[in-house]
Amino acid sequence: MARFRPRLAQAPKCVRPGPLPWPQQVRWTLDHRSRVRWHSAAPPPKSSESVAADEIAKFSRMSSEWWAPQGPFQILHLMNPARVQFIRDSVARYGLAHPTAPSHAPLQNVSVLDVGCGGGLLCEALARLGAKITGVDASHENIQIAKIHANQDPRLTQAPLTYTHTTAEALRDQAQQFDLVTAMEVVEHVCNPRQFVATLLQLAKPNGLVVMSTISRTYLAYALTILVAEHLLRLTPPGTHDHAKYLQPQELQAMLEHQGTAQVLETRGLWYMPHQARWRLMESDMGPWGTQANYILVARKLPTTTQGS
Repeated sequence: MARFRPRLAQAPKCVRPGPLPWPQQVRWTLDHRSRVRWHSAAPPPKSSESVAADEIAKFSRMSSEWWAPQGPFQILHLMNPARVQFIRDSVARYGLAHPTAPSHAPLQNVSVLDVGCGGGLLCEALARLGAKITGVDASHENIQIAKIHANQDPRLTQAPLTYTHTTAEALRDQAQQFDLVTAMEVVEHVCNPRQFVATLLQLAKPNGLVVMSTISRTYLAYALTILVAEHLLRLTPPGTHDHAKYLQPQELQAMLEHQGTAQVLETRGLWYMPHQARWRLMESDMGPWGTQANYILVARKLPTTTQGS
């Protein structure tokens, strides 16, 4: 019997996505209390160097379930508190926190861009902490759900929270920059991760932060995220992940630090505790073992004077 050896495949060639068979009528189920029916056909996904049309179509089909706690995104619902904790700690630890920010709004006056925001799980949490946040996604359906859900909370309608159907590359071409750029569980779904990472850095202000979370390409990650999560426990739909697209921490760090553009400041493992139904941030002193599956890191964009040509 041939020994299974998962390996990183070559990045698929990106092509300009053509029209997709979007449904003419979609029911968006936000929760058990409210249902919103949307009657217009969605446009095809935005095109860019990194957007993979098949990935956008896949997540667009599931977009109505973003805010269903027991739906296909339940893992992200459970992971969100740990991700928010890491971001909040990074802002305080690495000098982005405003000195006059109140304790209940530690991200006040911090401009944040969340790339691949989906239905807005992270955006809403950061908005409640005072961030001036922009969420972008190449899926029109995801953006519609994010807007509808945010409008249900009067606190968020008054918050500086903006959702836009666009791509990171489009914002880069507009020369937009932010104090903090996040891309959570996104890089493993793009078709050109190196270019995508470079774009994220261009969207960060000098000395700004980039926070990314993803999955390491290991045997353990394959077992946990595909065999167990997708096929055994059905926590996520089968086909959600592609092990060949996972990036090991040292690979992602090399992309971020290419030509001296950034410095990775901290990398932490994220582990799911099934007996507690929550995700836990692992201690940074655990070494490589702690990042064998899911992990999250923060990098600082270095000033232009220290970047390579």
